[in-house]
Amino acid sequence: MRWVPVWIVGAAAALAAWASGPLFYDYGDHADPGLGIDVRLAWVMVLFYAPFLIAVVGGTVLAFRSLWLSTRRAELAAHLALGRPRRSLVLEHVRAGLRDGFLAGVGGVVLGGALRQIMTGFVGVEFVSNTLWDFTAFAVLAMVCFVFAYWIAALWATRGSVREIASGQAADAPAEVGARHSGRRVRQFLVISSLALGTAAVALVIWAPDVLAASDSDGEVAVLIALLAGMVMAVGFGLAFPGLLVYAGAKVTVRATQALGRALATPSAPGSARSLASDALARRTPMRTGAAATVIAVMGVAVSVSAMYFGLEERNNTAADLRPRTTVSTVEIVETEPPQSATSGWAEPLPAQLLADLHADPALIVIEAAVLTTEVREHESWADDGLPFMDASRDLLIAVDPAALDAVVQDAGKALYLTDGTVWHSGALGSIPSYGPGGLHIEVNGVRGDAEAVNGPSPWTGISRPWAESLWGTAPTSAAMLYPAGGVPVDEVLRAHDLDGLHVSSADASFEWDSTASAGLVAAVTAPFLAVAVAIVVALAWSGQRLRARDQATLLALGATPSALRRAAALESFLVTSVAGAVGCLGGVLLGPLLAAVAFSSPIGAAGPGLVLWNMGHTLTIMPWGVLLGLVLGAALIAAAGAALIRVRLDRLSPAQQLTEAQKAGTS
Repeated sequence: MRWVPVWIVGAAAALAAWASGPLFYDYGDHADPGLGIDVRLAWVMVLFYAPFLIAVVGGTVLAFRSLWLSTRRAELAAHLALGRPRRSLVLEHVRAGLRDGFLAGVGGVVLGGALRQIMTGFVGVEFVSNTLWDFTAFAVLAMVCFVFAYWIAALWATRGSVREIASGQAADAPAEVGARHSGRRVRQFLVISSLALGTAAVALVIWAPDVLAASDSDGEVAVLIALLAGMVMAVGFGLAFPGLLVYAGAKVTVRATQALGRALATPSAPGSARSLASDALARRTPMRTGAAATVIAVMGVAVSVSAMYFGLEERNNTAADLRPRTTVSTVEIVETEPPQSATSGWAEPLPAQLLADLHADPALIVIEAAVLTTEVREHESWADDGLPFMDASRDLLIAVDPAALDAVVQDAGKALYLTDGTVWHSGALGSIPSYGPGGLHIEVNGVRGDAEAVNGPSPWTGISRPWAESLWGTAPTSAAMLYPAGGVPVDEVLRAHDLDGLHVSSADASFEWDSTASAGLVAAVTAPFLAVAVAIVVALAWSGQRLRARDQATLLALGATPSALRRAAALESFLVTSVAGAVGCLGGVLLGPLLAAVAFSSPIGAAGPGLVLWNMGHTLTIMPWGVLLGLVLGAALIAAAGAALIRVRLDRLSPAQQLTEAQKAGTS
């Protein structure tokens, strides 16, 4: 158990070094040598991601180290009883962390770099200094993680008096806690929860009115407020709220597994696997909360990332399906800016008979649209030499009733936030050159409508037709978006219609959106992290078996069967992992859609919270729940098998030998 974190971090360092590229590379070969992070950015990137990496890598090392130290309490108590200062003992573990971090980091980097160099070869190569900086960053990060993890684990394992350390009372966090200590823990929980929820709430308030918007034209105070608001959002949504969910989820998992244990023991006979598992779950075990938190964090992140990933891909697919195969209009609407001499307002209508014929054609799906030209306004543009300058032009917007989009994709208007006051600001049809001074707004014939851009995929540049008509009057249908209703291409269907004098444009056949959303990719990315979490649960089982060695040896001497102890160990690990995985999925359900809404800057100001909540719920319906729940079940079964295997190894000894080993280790 002592060397497990070294092997895990060493494997991660080797993989990172392999991905960074070879240390010697032939620049005559134009193939990609690897990550090739610029030397000027390598350490900046390390510092930027250091808190996250230290939390992930250091947390894993801390879990394994704490579990190993929980079985060495007799040795720690002996050192302290003989007069060794606690500071000296902790420093010894810190030095051990530096040594193990060096072995994991440098050893992994050397192994991964050597494998990559062997694959690249040594003919005609030159030294790549950037890769050396990458290797150094990985090795230093590994040593820092090990030092911090060993330091915290040593402080945790040596707190309390010598008697408490020897008996495990300090590490086990006994159930019998004084009223004063219990009240203090409640107050600490309330303070931490209040701070986390308060920070998340402030971040939500900041996000809602779009306080983060700042440009070069704003004053220094506005830019500073935007930066501070961004930091609050990062802490609130990226640290405070997820940390609170993991902390609360771990506590809930421990309580839930204890309740399940009591339920299992009710109809079972003494000495049975269910009874033994219930007794084990009722006991305070070092690091059970930490092991549960690891599984919760992995599944919570998996569900949250899946929500963002599948949510974006679903909206990309929706936007691609809404791109009309052909458009018929009275004005040119394909990637063009209206001339300054154009008249602002609604474009001329299509012939009524043509619209009727198109609607009557069974081979076509028709969405009627209006085309709006805005007033001339200034906006920033860029010259051929790359320098900015102020330009002036009009916007060309396509106005469609969101309900009409249901004929092509159900609820597409809701999914893409086409509603009152929102603007699709990108697409092959229509144009918005730039927001310009004063933010995004639409002005026609002296009537101005403030709008909010949808930061996401959109099939064209446009607005809601009912909202536009409420500001600038009834809009004539000046464009028709055409889609095939069967297998016949739209271009062939239109040969039977008279389109003389109209602008006809077909979709770019070279552009076909290919979705990358894959449940298999989610499983492949999540599985390695979940495997580490399962390893921590198995390590928890190993630690628990050693700490309860005397009791189990006594049970065997009194007639309990080894198979019952094996099944009890497996059942205990299965319940801890499955409940923690389920709680993690629930936390991801609460956090994932919210993070997706924040990451994609949902226009809550214009759309309102109701539509944002609808989109959050819609995201949950398109996620790969079968794969995610399968990962939880698979992890629980593997954890159960690992715990049973540990018990099989212990059963090789007789009850008397097990009791002797427990006394030698100081765990009896």
